[in-house]
Amino acid sequence: MKLSAREAWQGFGAGAVAGVVFAIAMIVLATSNGDSAVLPFRMFASLWFGDIAFREHAGGPPRVDDLVIIGAIVHLTLSIVAGFLYAVIDAQLSAR
Repeated sequence: MKLSAREAWQGFGAGAVAGVVFAIAMIVLATSNGDSAVLPFRMFASLWFGDIAFREHAGGPPRVDDLVIIGAIVHLTLSIVAGFLYAVIDAQLSAR
């Protein structure tokens, strides 16, 4: 069975919503443990920057606002891709 455009957009949307909910949960968890609300974004951005994302003063970039922006982009991109892949697998396995 082929993936319809509607199912693809539903996968994108579901992935985006799940990514936002997960990011909020990570922020709440970090702040409840006494850490900075930026810590989840540092973890997400570490996929792009590596361990430099966790250094406070690394001698220039990445700055905290760069980490938040890149971390959000990386996280949402992975969430949307996961939602889309789920939609593809669901379309292949469903017996309509």
